[in-house]
Amino acid sequence: MKRFKIAAILSLALLLMSTPVLAYTHHKSKIRWMEYSQEAFERAKRENKPIYMLITAVWCFWCQVFEEKTLEKTEVANYLNENFVNIFVDYDKRKDIASKYPPTGLPFTVIFAPDGTELVSVPGYIEKDKFLENLRKTVAYVKELKPQEKRKEEKVVEARGLIYPKVDDLETLVTSIKNIIRDNYDKVYGGFGFREKVPYADTLDFLMDLYNEEGKELWLEMVTNTLDHIGGLKKGQDREGGKRPESSYILALYREREGEDWLEKVGRLQREDRLYGLYDPVEGGFFRYALLRDWSMPHFEKMLRENGEIIKAYLRAYTITGRVEYRDLALGGLRYVLNKLYDREGFFYGSQVADEVYYHLGPEERKKVKPPIVDRTGYTLPNAKMVMTLIEAWKVLKEERYRKIAEKVLDFWKDKMLTNWGVLSYYDPQKGKGELNGLLSDNAWMALAYLKAYEAFKEDKYLEVARRILDFLITNLYDTSNGGFFERRSTSREFYREEELFSPAKPYVANGVAAYALILAYRFTGNDGYEYKARETIGAFLKEYPDASQPYMERAAMALLKIENKKERR
Repeated sequence: MKRFKIAAILSLALLLMSTPVLAYTHHKSKIRWMEYSQEAFERAKRENKPIYMLITAVWCFWCQVFEEKTLEKTEVANYLNENFVNIFVDYDKRKDIASKYPPTGLPFTVIFAPDGTELVSVPGYIEKDKFLENLRKTVAYVKELKPQEKRKEEKVVEARGLIYPKVDDLETLVTSIKNIIRDNYDKVYGGFGFREKVPYADTLDFLMDLYNEEGKELWLEMVTNTLDHIGGLKKGQDREGGKRPESSYILALYREREGEDWLEKVGRLQREDRLYGLYDPVEGGFFRYALLRDWSMPHFEKMLRENGEIIKAYLRAYTITGRVEYRDLALGGLRYVLNKLYDREGFFYGSQVADEVYYHLGPEERKKVKPPIVDRTGYTLPNAKMVMTLIEAWKVLKEERYRKIAEKVLDFWKDKMLTNWGVLSYYDPQKGKGELNGLLSDNAWMALAYLKAYEAFKEDKYLEVARRILDFLITNLYDTSNGGFFERRSTSREFYREEELFSPAKPYVANGVAAYALILAYRFTGNDGYEYKARETIGAFLKEYPDASQPYMERAAMALLKIENKKERR
């Protein structure tokens, strides 16, 4: 329940950041931005200037407002250039940095002293005059600071000992996640939680595992009720009055965004032309989440990751139920992703940005305007998820093209993104290369994608790549004293301060994915070392609160229980 609540708070914080017209192109900014790096912090120390750090996202509406109304004003830009070292953090490319700050909304401002000590962090849009006033106070405060010798903090991981979970431990873990999911299920509208609605498609995927194992109708009902609402097959009961504006009015609202009352008019449009569900019936694909409990008033960014998760859920539900509506929604999602987010070089783009007016236009009206822009960066984790969705599509829909595209993406990652230090985190098409190594999450998900490809296609090359990635994780990120995997051990010095190259944190979900991948690797190879590492990883998290939004730790526990049952039968 706690993890569902945290995610709900995050989605609420994102409410006012999901309607951009254009992405913030910081390379063309009046502000002299630097990327997050050791060099930036060294410059601040050398010049005795505080650091202004902005965390922002391509799809974030209030980031756009902050840029236009505050940051790009000449007075503000000049002050920042003269008195600060300015660091720009792209939320999608640098989630490793963004994750260090509370999920309370973008844009996010962080101020550091010249020695790199964090002074203040503030979420959200800040009006120009107030922003300038606070910048001046920061500069005055820094001038009064007396130099202090900064002690180098050693990151020591306390040895507690490895825990080898027993059958009872595994059963308790699985039972606890079932209870959390059941307690948070919305019986009326489907989904989880009782305010804004996030799809949590990985949870639906897990529920279908439970249904296949146990045959319990409750698990399937949770899935179908949720998917019916996500796909707009059921309409909410909280419909407000109001007449849909004329098409000419909506087109004018799309084109004329400079008026002071534009945001107010957009809000009125959401209420008067109430949309239900996350599926876009005109262009296909799924939006990220909905503001209200009945899945109405969606917020319109289309993310590769979420589309991959939702499409896979519909494919699996179609297999179980035979309902053609689920097949059709999956096909609509696949058409969107392949038409809008696929690069024939062999990778998928990250997202298409939101626009709260564009998606109220009908099919003919949309032909008259430019669609929202696409972030053409290829992120590893979403690409791994989309590969697994394409494998599912190949199995369910019996169309060879889905297999061919999945194989092309896997070949792209093997040829261009796999290094001796694991897979790189994202591919920059402008530079024509991948960047940022040593992160647990990206490596765990991509290892799982290769293992699923091996399971489906029976080609040894996929198992070989998966083993390379897993062996990297075990050698470089595994905690041999306590079990589990550390968040990061990177050699990408241009992306971190020296003390940040290693992160001793152990993220729950990424460890769950790694544990599940290790169990699959054990099943395919018979290598006991993989099984032991999976068990020890689960053992390291037995006292943690389960994450019901992506229950891979629990899926790994279920797989281990099957192994135990087979051993007993022998």
